[in-house]
Amino acid sequence: MSEFQAKHKVLIVCINPYIRIEFLDYLTSYLGSYIAFDTAAPSELKEASQLKSYGCILFSSPAVQSAFPLPIPPGTAQLVCSRTFNHAYLDQLIRIPPLEKVYVINDTLDSAAAIIEEFRQSGLSQHQYIPWGPDSVNADLSVRYAITIGEPNLVPSHIRNVINIGNRIIDIATINELCMTFKLPTKLSNQITKSYISHILKVVKTAGTSYSSYVFSQQLLDAVASNLPLSICLTDASGLILLANKTFCAEWFFSAS
Repeated sequence: MSEFQAKHKVLIVCINPYIRIEFLDYLTSYLGSYIAFDTAAPSELKEASQLKSYGCILFSSPAVQSAFPLPIPPGTAQLVCSRTFNHAYLDQLIRIPPLEKVYVINDTLDSAAAIIEEFRQSGLSQHQYIPWGPDSVNADLSVRYAITIGEPNLVPSHIRNVINIGNRIIDIATINELCMTFKLPTKLSNQITKSYISHILKVVKTAGTSYSSYVFSQQLLDAVASNLPLSICLTDASGLILLANKTFCAEWFFSAS
């Protein structure tokens, strides 16, 4: 696109001001040379004339789109943003021991359930995920791990192992939809997709290395502790036994299995 040619304009409609800024920065970093992005909360839009200069309205969620109070001008495209969890946290997520019960915490139970489905689709299916939201009560005290999507204030107080993966990021599908909507060069879409896949592969490789190191360290700790002549027993804050070596089991007549 020539520097003298007017850019396409997209209005991002989102309630949360922090997410609006994240969307703006993220999309501008990929498509800023071709598209000028603005943001607004639904409450800031009072008249349909405020939408006339935009070639596309990008809604942050289906709920925001369905509750939008103004008619969209003819010829203006409408897109709903696809979002996914930030894969940069993958190495922390896979360090949670397999088969552990894990609270997945967000501002609504539906959004927490959606994140759980994203985890499973990404291959993170080795844990027992439990959705948790602001209206949830009677926390299970046996749950030792929590994953929160930018809502650490909602984590039950007894949980000490908390991974805050922040707000969900925009999925590559939304960027490709914008490219198609404005008929941007095919090579741009291909380049963005290639960069995105390369980033994911790099994260996965790093996560795999981290997990291998974690497993080796855990096996080494178990091996050393098991063969020490001293009696060793490690527990968590609730008293649940995490590790007991052979000497401890023999002294207290526990099964070493």
